[in-house]
Amino acid sequence: MQIPILFEPNYLRDSIWAEQTRLGIEQIVTQRRYTLYKIDGNTYQDTDYEKLFGDGPRLLIMLSPYYAWTQQALTFFEKKKIQVITGNSIQSKAIVGRVSFHYEDAIISLLEHLRSCGCNHTALFGYFQNSDSDIQKKTYFFQEMRSAGISTPEDYCFENHENLTDCYHSFKNRIHEFDSVICVNDIAACMLTKSLIQDGFRIPEDMQIVTIGATTKLRDVGSVTLTGINYSDRDAGKHMVLLFRYLWHNACDNATSHILGNILISGNLKIGNSTRLSETTAQKVSQSAPVSNSNLPSIDFYSNSRVRAYSRLETLIQSCDQTDMQILKCLLEDNSYEKISKALFLSRSSVHYRIRCLEKAIGVTTLDELKGFLRSNQFEDVIRIN
Repeated sequence: MQIPILFEPNYLRDSIWAEQTRLGIEQIVTQRRYTLYKIDGNTYQDTDYEKLFGDGPRLLIMLSPYYAWTQQALTFFEKKKIQVITGNSIQSKAIVGRVSFHYEDAIISLLEHLRSCGCNHTALFGYFQNSDSDIQKKTYFFQEMRSAGISTPEDYCFENHENLTDCYHSFKNRIHEFDSVICVNDIAACMLTKSLIQDGFRIPEDMQIVTIGATTKLRDVGSVTLTGINYSDRDAGKHMVLLFRYLWHNACDNATSHILGNILISGNLKIGNSTRLSETTAQKVSQSAPVSNSNLPSIDFYSNSRVRAYSRLETLIQSCDQTDMQILKCLLEDNSYEKISKALFLSRSSVHYRIRCLEKAIGVTTLDELKGFLRSNQFEDVIRIN
C-alpha cells in the first residue's frame, strides 16, 4: 500500500512535534511494509495526482498546524475531489478522517487540578492565533471560564504575537491578578518558568504552572518539574496510518463529503512540583466546537527566536543517549577532547564523531557554535539535569 503524505513545509522543518509525528508514521509504515509518497509542501499544487492515485482511492494524509495554509490546501483538494486525513479541527468537505488530541479534556483536567491546589485565578499563556491546536485550547479554556461565572475570559488569555518574550512581559505586568497559569505547550511553559525564576518568583509558592504538550524532555527547568498533560505525537502518527488503511479499504467513494473516521486521543496528567498537590480526577462536560477564523494572517509560531531555540534544544536532547548527555556536560565545563575521552572511556575519534552528530542535530558546524547555542540561551541547567 502506498500512502501519500503532505506536511506544511515550515512545520516539518522546524517543529519538534511534527518530527515525532513523522517518526510514528514511518515506524508503522516500516512495520507493515507500506510505502510513503512524500508530497512537497511547497509545490503540492503541481503534483500529478491523476498519476499518483490512478484508479485507486484519492486519499492522502495532511499535517499542518496553521489555519491559513491549511484552508488553502483543503480548498485545493476539495476542487480536485481528493479526500484528506488530518489532525485539524477546521471544517472542510475534503476531510474524511481526523486524528486529534482531546484538548477539552486536558483543559478541564488541568483546571480541576489547579483548583485542588487552591488556585482560583488561572491565566492561559502563549496562545498563538494561527495555531489550530491553540485555538482549540483557547476555545475550551473560555468555555470553562464562562461556566465558572467569568464573563470576560479574554482578560485571562495572554497571546503570543510571534514573540514569547513580549507575551511574558504582558503577563508579568498583571501577574498579581493570577495564582496559576496553563501554558499552551511545553516550550511556552519552559520559557515562562525560566523567566519567572530569573525575575525572583518562586514556583509553585508564588505561581503554579501547568502545561499541555508532548515534549517531556523540556519539562525540567532547574529544580522545577512541570505538571502537565502528556500527549504522544508518535501515537498520533501511527493512528493516522491505521485510519488511512481503514478508509482505503472501506471508503473508496470519492464523492463522500463527511467524516468517516474520527480518532480522539486522550492524554495523561503527570504531576510535577510546579503545582502543590497530587493528581485529581477530572469531570467531563459537554463539548463545544472550536471557532475558526478564516482571515488569519499567514504567520509562523517558529519565527520567534526563543521558540526556535527551545525547539532546537528538544531536537538535540531527543538525539542524545546517556553518553551524548555526558559529553555535553563535559563540553559545558570546557573539557578537552582528550579529557572527555579519558573520563568516559571513549576513543578520541568516538568523541569527535559524537560531537559532530550533536552539532548536526541543531544545524551548526563547529564546537564553539554548539557551546554558544547552549550558553547564549541559558540551557546549561537543562543539560545538567537530563
